[in-house]
Amino acid sequence: ERKHLRLMISSIRFVRCQTLPSRSDTFQLAFRRNIFKNEPKNITVFKPILAFGSFQKLRNGHSSPNSIQNPTNTRQNHFTSKFFTKSDENDSSLNWAWKEKMLESKLKKMDELDTVQMEAILSGLTSSEIRLACKHIRLYELMIRIIGMMESQHFPFILKFFLPDPLKSVKSMFANPYGSKVLVAILDRVPLQHTCLLHIRGNVFREASDISNLDSNSQRVLEKFVEICSDDKFTQLLKSFKNKIKLDGEHHYLLSKCINRCSKPFHYLLISEELNGKIVQLCKTKNSKLIFQYLMNFPSEHLEFVMDELLPRIKELSMDFNSCGSIESVIEKSNEEQLTRILDNLYPHIVELSMNQFGNFVIQTVIERVKEQQMKNILERTSHHLVELSSHHIGNIIVQKMTKRCTEMGLHHNILLNGLEGNVVQVCKSKHSQNIIQCLLNLKGAELVIDEIFTNLKEISSDANGSLSVRTLIHSFVEKADQTNLQKIVDNLTSHFVELSLNQPGSFVVRELIEKADEGSVTKIMEELSPRLTELSIHQFGSLVVQTLIDKANEEQITKILDRLSPHFLKLSTHKNGSYVVQKLMVASVSPSQASVIEGLMTKFGKRIRQDYFGGFVFNKYGAYRGSLKKIFT
Repeated sequence: ERKHLRLMISSIRFVRCQTLPSRSDTFQLAFRRNIFKNEPKNITVFKPILAFGSFQKLRNGHSSPNSIQNPTNTRQNHFTSKFFTKSDENDSSLNWAWKEKMLESKLKKMDELDTVQMEAILSGLTSSEIRLACKHIRLYELMIRIIGMMESQHFPFILKFFLPDPLKSVKSMFANPYGSKVLVAILDRVPLQHTCLLHIRGNVFREASDISNLDSNSQRVLEKFVEICSDDKFTQLLKSFKNKIKLDGEHHYLLSKCINRCSKPFHYLLISEELNGKIVQLCKTKNSKLIFQYLMNFPSEHLEFVMDELLPRIKELSMDFNSCGSIESVIEKSNEEQLTRILDNLYPHIVELSMNQFGNFVIQTVIERVKEQQMKNILERTSHHLVELSSHHIGNIIVQKMTKRCTEMGLHHNILLNGLEGNVVQVCKSKHSQNIIQCLLNLKGAELVIDEIFTNLKEISSDANGSLSVRTLIHSFVEKADQTNLQKIVDNLTSHFVELSLNQPGSFVVRELIEKADEGSVTKIMEELSPRLTELSIHQFGSLVVQTLIDKANEEQITKILDRLSPHFLKLSTHKNGSYVVQKLMVASVSPSQASVIEGLMTKFGKRIRQDYFGGFVFNKYGAYRGSLKKIFT
């Protein structure tokens, strides 16, 4: 509207006005000054307030000498020819916009009115106003809300939507993106047996019977009609759809509604005749999963054609982006007999599908559905490929799924564990080992896996992926409060703690043990690290181990660490890694004897420490340390 008004102003800006139009005009358009801000400076223009009556005079070729100078000016003729054409004789665009505004205000009021007031407004609306509201981008949502608020006595007013020509009105609403939504709201709100709907239903059915000419808007109405229509009408629709439904995705939602609506044997028969020989084509199209979910609800005698077409090509379909979802739906909804047939066709390809981007979803669905004997068959098929599957970025998900399912079913996992026997180290070193080990620890007979890990604990802990497996093992023992196995880990790594602390993966394991193990195990670790504590403190990863050890140590152990590191205090304080160890040691040294040692070292080396870049952080920490000590001793 604003753009329209700008064009009008630009057309009359050279017309000089001597006086303003009369204020008695009912439809006045007031314009702000900023509309004229782009006007050339060398032209003097009087900014008028124009009334709609003045536009009408200009349009009809009349002009008053009191209002407009030079009535024969060519610019005036240009203005009238530009804005008012023969198509505007009955209703100008301005007047139509005004009607839209008035209608919108009426409809908005109805949201707040009671039943009697709503009925008064509904009776006052004309058919043309209602048709405008139903197909208007701003007003159709208001109409849908009002239809939802209507009570049974208001339903006869809905007939106004379709007068004077019901067939023509239904056609126009069918094709309109907003009108079709209003029509769906009407079909959804009004009871099927109501007289109002009987007038509409025949025209809707007439339009819906030719599915080949329907667009997306019309299909929306037809889907709703399929839900509410009687069995006789639905049967007629199915017969009219014969050989007309497109399986390329255009009619998928409509087809799913029809399949879901089927309730009689002849309905099943009509759908079976329509889809016979087209199941593979349908399965490979987008969004076909919903169709198969509804289709598998048919009685089993009407699904033979589906199984006969899918099973010979089930491997190909399981590895396809679109069809894998449909195969999952078939497996989820199948009965025991159908599931057995599906498994017989999947067994030869189960390993390949387990490592496929889309096929793994099908195998996961199978694992969720199978019973004990079928689960054993799957384990036997995969037992020789468990290491390969566990190391694969997709296959490891299937191994996890199998172990969890076996745990739920209470199965003894001899087949699964025997497949991993002698290969646990290789599994632990794989990229996805953490999740695999977590699942294996929940199995009955998991001691076989744990013993093999303990035997090769140093090798596994030194590996980037293996250290994750060992830390997962430690977490599992802590959760179960299994201090015996934690002690076994410490015993197996004794004499290897220094070596592990000097490499990144191993340092994570040592730190995890220091944090989670009991006090006796921490003492044992400290005794082994103590002779090389200075070397570890200046190492990139070893310094982190020493800091963790200081956090966990008791007062006696802090004193031992302080005695061990004090001869190298200056070297550590000015080192990139050692400075963090010294700062951590200051925070932990809270007894008077420890504080006096720190005080003496800082008095001796404080000036040199302060001049160093890393030493500056130590010096600042020392200032905070002295303040905290005063509070403690006070």
